[in-house]
Amino acid sequence: MRVFTIPGTLPGLNEYTLANRSNRFGGAKMKRDAENVVRAAICAEKVKHIDGRYALTAIWAEPNRRRDPDNIQMGVKFILDALVSLGIVDGDGQRHVGSITHIIGHDKANPHIVVTLTEVPE
Repeated sequence: MRVFTIPGTLPGLNEYTLANRSNRFGGAKMKRDAENVVRAAICAEKVKHIDGRYALTAIWAEPNRRRDPDNIQMGVKFILDALVSLGIVDGDGQRHVGSITHIIGHDKANPHIVVTLTEVPE
């Protein structure tokens, strides 16, 4: 099992959609910035490579109840892409991802995301 914590929140679907519509390069910059935050968290925790299939659990500690769950959960895209780019996992397609579980909670003083990766049988 591998665990790492991402400080703060990641952009949601509404923010990402608006960035893509507002500026030709806005969405790409938002994605790059979000992935950099995730990569920093992964490197800080020295997460090791996972061979084969894995299950991902994301515990989203949001600062308030304003964002809809589906809007929040879109951030898993940034997490998976960062994991692939660092070589922690071999891919983010159905061949590699066994399951994705989302748990949404609240922490006004310390919003964060706890990500757990667990190897699953082929």
